[in-house]
Amino acid sequence: MKKIHMILLNVLLVLSLVACDSGIDGQMPEPFLNMESTGGDELRGYFIKYDAKFTSLDSNVLNLVDKEECEAWINNFTLGEREPSESNILNFVSEFNIPKEKLLEAISTQYYIEGATLTTEDVDIIYSNDMELINQTYISDYALYYNGGIYTPEWIYTNSLEKYEEEGIPAELVDEAMQKFKSFPFTEEALAAMDKKVDTYRERAKSVPIVTQEEITITESIQDNVQAVTT
Repeated sequence: MKKIHMILLNVLLVLSLVACDSGIDGQMPEPFLNMESTGGDELRGYFIKYDAKFTSLDSNVLNLVDKEECEAWINNFTLGEREPSESNILNFVSEFNIPKEKLLEAISTQYYIEGATLTTEDVDIIYSNDMELINQTYISDYALYYNGGIYTPEWIYTNSLEKYEEEGIPAELVDEAMQKFKSFPFTEEALAAMDKKVDTYRERAKSVPIVTQEEITITESIQDNVQAVTT
């Protein structure tokens, strides 16, 4: 069986868990009772944007590039020089200029594991240059997708309501996302804070409608056209 390499993902998650700066906006309590002792697998979905298929690199795929160059690429993540979400198959093939045919050849000899092994259809998507399709196909089950952006449970939990509004995320999507990741081992205090947070955001959305980036773009376009006509 060919070994599936989850490139340093568990290491990166451990580093994230142990980090002193949790990124919490000051209004939310610590989400977990003891982040250092909580299992990495149990919290994996709390931190990641993409699913295992997108972030797993089989040894056959890794062998498509020079060993030293591959190790240097990996070290960018172990040393914290790049975001963990950037450790994925799309960036790997893009940054090493791996032709589609080479990737197809590499995956043809993989041992197939449901939900983790790339298929020829996956390769077509990866080389499509369609980021909306790629994001929607490989987004983590727990992450929220909106207006081209992917928001992890960590992002949703730690960021303020003002940040939600800035991103233009509808309250119902935040509510749906929070319901999905309540399966994580949150403390009772954190669960109560999440419920209060989404209730408050829902009420704020009723009184102050959220303006999406798309609406801003349309408004700016109309203003530009009006200015062009009057000048």
